[in-house]
Amino acid sequence: MASCANSKAVEAARRSVEILSQCSVSAAESVVLSSLGGDFQGGEREARAGLQINPSLVVGYLNLAERNGQGKMSEAVESYHQLEKVSGKGASIGRYGSGRFRCL
Repeated sequence: MASCANSKAVEAARRSVEILSQCSVSAAESVVLSSLGGDFQGGEREARAGLQINPSLVVGYLNLAERNGQGKMSEAVESYHQLEKVSGKGASIGRYGSGRFRCL
């Protein structure tokens, strides 16, 4: 039952991004819902689309940084470095995230 609701929520979020393609809030919601629903490739696609709409979309960079769990460590670190340039909050999160990989 919950997975069916998740699927419907993800599809509704994707549709809202299509309809409101210039709204970064919808893009952020779609990124989060795709990832929470287990669709990491979809989440990455949504993150890239959201970053095209709003290059300061922190959740987009965070989603891309999660690629470390998919064996894409260098791309994950690069996403954290990009996040450092977005804002003060992004700089803090980005430094923390990229610092986790220095020990690996």
